[in-house]
Amino acid sequence: PLPPLNSPCILLPFSLLFCVKAELFFFLFFIFMAIFAVSFFVFLLSNPFLLKQESYATVILSGLFQIRREVFQVLVFIDESGYPRPTDSTINPVLLGICMHELDIKPITNQIYKLKDSLYGKQDEIKSTKLVREATITKNRTINKAYTEGMINIATSYDTAVFAVIMDKPQRQVVVPEQHLPRQYYLLLKKVEFYCRRHHQGKAMMIFDEIHEEADRKIAEALTGFLFKTDLGRSFDHILEMPLFVSSAVTPSVQLADIFAGITRHYYEQNLVSHSPETEFQKWLKTLYDKLHSHTENNIVKSLDGQEYMEYGFQHTRFLDYHSKENSILTKSE
Repeated sequence: PLPPLNSPCILLPFSLLFCVKAELFFFLFFIFMAIFAVSFFVFLLSNPFLLKQESYATVILSGLFQIRREVFQVLVFIDESGYPRPTDSTINPVLLGICMHELDIKPITNQIYKLKDSLYGKQDEIKSTKLVREATITKNRTINKAYTEGMINIATSYDTAVFAVIMDKPQRQVVVPEQHLPRQYYLLLKKVEFYCRRHHQGKAMMIFDEIHEEADRKIAEALTGFLFKTDLGRSFDHILEMPLFVSSAVTPSVQLADIFAGITRHYYEQNLVSHSPETEFQKWLKTLYDKLHSHTENNIVKSLDGQEYMEYGFQHTRFLDYHSKENSILTKSE
């Protein structure tokens, strides 16, 4: 006769089988959820922009994994070398910006401090007009030469991006309407916007070398007006709508922008775009410029008719009419 259903010889095998299946099920379920959680966690970390968005997912993950949600901000230090006006002594005034990740500011500033202390024994600002000139080479002023090269090496050893707008000396005074942003500024903003968008960066804070209160106020009003009132400005998602104005005397990164702008201006004024360097100063200048230029990026932009055009990271306003990227003559690197 068959044993009863409640017999141990019947219940025990089924109980063991159920326990094994249950343990296997929960084990596999746990493995699956762990893989999903890790994959989602890695996906968020690889997309800094998503980490900035307030959502239940990121809040929950922050609680479960105790994630420190960093704000990946870009700081853009901007300075000029020369001014686009007929009375200015410069031939090719330059507006230049250096994009730095906020986490790199401390080590860069620390290295600049040590460089100044080792060469000069003090932390005074040294303008590019005293550094980027023939006397630095011809009179064997090795300290100024070492300082200039050291500043270039410090900045280019990090993941920085450099953009510049090069202008020609105007024949007559350029009239900019009240509360309108001068052309060189929005061209620079456009390059920074594309850079942040391409690399999935957060907001970019524009930090200018202060001039005087009235001039700084005009630039600030014109910049915010451009971002809020123009179609191009409203399309920018990565430019912080609050520019800062700081003293270059106490801000080493603005001093970098000053030196970089001076190098770029002299490079164009020496016409090294068109011919090879001849003097020792020109050779030195080209070496410095090449290091800067290696940290810029060109943009491919589309016109309304769908054609693709090249926009250079170092852009001369003389060539503002965009040219098709298929034209090799017009797309040579500036």
